[in-house]
Amino acid sequence: MKPGFYGDLDVRWLTVSELKSRGLDPEKSCAVLLASFYYQTEGGLLITVPVGYITDFASVPRIFWSIFPPFDPYYGAPAVIHDFGYSTQGTFLCGASFNRAAVDRLFLDAMVVQDTERWRRDVIYRAVRLFGGSTWSAKHTRAKDWLT
Repeated sequence: MKPGFYGDLDVRWLTVSELKSRGLDPEKSCAVLLASFYYQTEGGLLITVPVGYITDFASVPRIFWSIFPPFDPYYGAPAVIHDFGYSTQGTFLCGASFNRAAVDRLFLDAMVVQDTERWRRDVIYRAVRLFGGSTWSAKHTRAKDWLT
């Protein structure tokens, strides 16, 4: 099977009160998946992000939003896969376990599949490699904490 995304990325944006009630930063824009979302890897793994998962898409500092908006259609879907990988410390529902570098590479590969411009995906990939370590270490304790 060819690598790619399967199913629609169907989300609902959370309100400030919903973010606060879940202990999330009300300054961040987060959305909840209304349906499970799937990505087939080159190696044939089916990565599933379950319904109810909460994502902030790409964690881009606001100062860069004019160049790298967090909800860009070219890397928004790959960012959801990446978020979930970080949330679970690389343990996916299909049973596969990835280290941080492999989750970051999965993000890069998904951006290629999504036809993200090469310069854009290279900058994003380098940013997650350089700055994602603290997030990987401290990110969501478990994915269940990010489920509705």
